[in-house]
Amino acid sequence: MKIIYSEEEKKHHPLYEFKEGKMRKYPEKNFRAELIKKEVEKRGMGSLISDPRRFAIDHIKQIHDKDMVDFVKSCEELDDGEGVFPHVFPYTDFKRYKAPECERC
Repeated sequence: MKIIYSEEEKKHHPLYEFKEGKMRKYPEKNFRAELIKKEVEKRGMGSLISDPRRFAIDHIKQIHDKDMVDFVKSCEELDDGEGVFPHVFPYTDFKRYKAPECERC
């Protein structure tokens, strides 16, 4: 299994996340990726670590939903301080929630 690691991860340090309809302190810490990388190297598996690669948008759209890719790409145009709150798994009580039918499922 390849492990993809980038020094850019050190720049990812949000203070808050939008979860279950509320702003909450972001639980993850950006230094965790570095700790995991060091442990992988300590165990002699450093050869599994690779730098991320860039791919053409057309290649990415062969794997991922075109609309999702276009949406993520549009986020590059956000001004500093602007953010996007995805609508992913917003429901905590899955027993009562019935997911809408999916045309592609």
